[in-house]
Amino acid sequence: MLSGCPHEPDGTWPCRPVRDLIEKAASKDLEAGLGTGVRDNEGAFGIRNPSAGGASERALAERYEGYAAAVRASHPRTAGVLRGIGRWYRQDASREDFEAEMWELS
Repeated sequence: MLSGCPHEPDGTWPCRPVRDLIEKAASKDLEAGLGTGVRDNEGAFGIRNPSAGGASERALAERYEGYAAAVRASHPRTAGVLRGIGRWYRQDASREDFEAEMWELS
């Protein structure tokens, strides 16, 4: 539910009430749930070109890393969650790159 919250008018995400909740609750379960919700909301990329690599996942990583940078001073715990989401997408991009390389070799 929290992962579906809106952006702030300045583009930061998640919205301030959700960031404030994350900071106040200091709950690993809540933070893990947010990460899971984000990944679930992004959904599958559908039919992929097997040689496409991880460009889509890298773009998502950059998005969440940018969100983290924007809130790190005011909401450090939230920034940590967002950096974690970015890391997850970077790992997924690496896997997709590897699979594309294997496809090209076959």
